[in-house]
Amino acid sequence: MVSEDTDMLPYGCHTFITGLNEMSDVVTEYNLNNVLTTLGMNQAQFIDVCVLCGCDYAQKIYKIGVKKGFDMMKRFGCIEKILEHIDNSPSLKARHPYPEDYMHGVLIARNMFLKRNPEGKDNVERLNGLTRDALVWNFQGKAATEQLTRYLLAHDIRQSYTEICFGENLC
Repeated sequence: MVSEDTDMLPYGCHTFITGLNEMSDVVTEYNLNNVLTTLGMNQAQFIDVCVLCGCDYAQKIYKIGVKKGFDMMKRFGCIEKILEHIDNSPSLKARHPYPEDYMHGVLIARNMFLKRNPEGKDNVERLNGLTRDALVWNFQGKAATEQLTRYLLAHDIRQSYTEICFGENLC
């Protein structure tokens, strides 16, 4: 997957490339398994950290950024237990207010990241037997650039390419 949107990781994209532009020969490849291993988290915890830090589907909790969200997730394991911890401490409750319907947004975010659907219905398309030659790449509305073609030929990403494809024009 080629994208500038790091939401590809919580969406479950196993490998994605970012930084592709005509002005640079440098691209960055992210591998979800490596990220999860490095962070010492499973996919559900990683998604919860992303939601805690703010996403398109749920508000962020006041004064909880990446570091605090990560530390709290390592300590408590899920958003529900983090909220319970905040609610049981008057000083934390005052420092980290969140909307009454916060968990509603969390559930929508989890469903979007895990099942690509706010109601939690599984509408993920699975692609089998992908070959490098069969992939059609599109980046910011343009056909794959010569740089991406060279990258694909130099790295056999067929094995690390995500088996999950979602959205209308991403595959």
